[in-house]
Amino acid sequence: LLENGLVEEGWLIHLLASKFRIPNKYWSSKLEQFSNLMLKSRYLILPFCIILVLGIVLLLIQASLKLFHLFLSISEISNTEVLIGLFGIIDIALLANILLLIALSGYDSFISRLNGSDNNILALDALDGLTLAKVKLKLLGSMIVISAIGLLSTFLSADFNADFNQTAYLQVAIHLVLSISAVLLAFSDKLDKS
Repeated sequence: LLENGLVEEGWLIHLLASKFRIPNKYWSSKLEQFSNLMLKSRYLILPFCIILVLGIVLLLIQASLKLFHLFLSISEISNTEVLIGLFGIIDIALLANILLLIALSGYDSFISRLNGSDNNILALDALDGLTLAKVKLKLLGSMIVISAIGLLSTFLSADFNADFNQTAYLQVAIHLVLSISAVLLAFSDKLDKS
């Protein structure tokens, strides 16, 4: 409304001053304090970013343990079991990528622009121009790949009984919902740009 000229700047201060018969200066200082408080509240995102990075450390430990277990049991397991174990490590890597994407985009969007040497900044070109819609698409894309890997693992380790059918149908339904959601989100983002 300010941009269209329908409302003057400081209209809220004038409204409050006339309604409560308190001088404009008082309301002006209170609104300025409130604005500063709201601006500083963005730092509450920082602990979440740190927690997500620590979560990546936990995922690294879990992936290392899975790989170590695969090495120890390589002579006792089949090729299919090795493949399923590797798919589990890929799932963990994709989850770590999701956590890093959320942590970096949250930090970059709300706390501070990422700064550093030219080499570090070049490595973060993927974050350049990262909008909320792009983050959602990247997250959905990763979730679809994780879902597909889980589905493939289910089929590779199948013993084709009644429980398998129920599990497989559920995983296929989840995969389809994620895929359709990604298509709809991309379509709505395209409509929003035009």
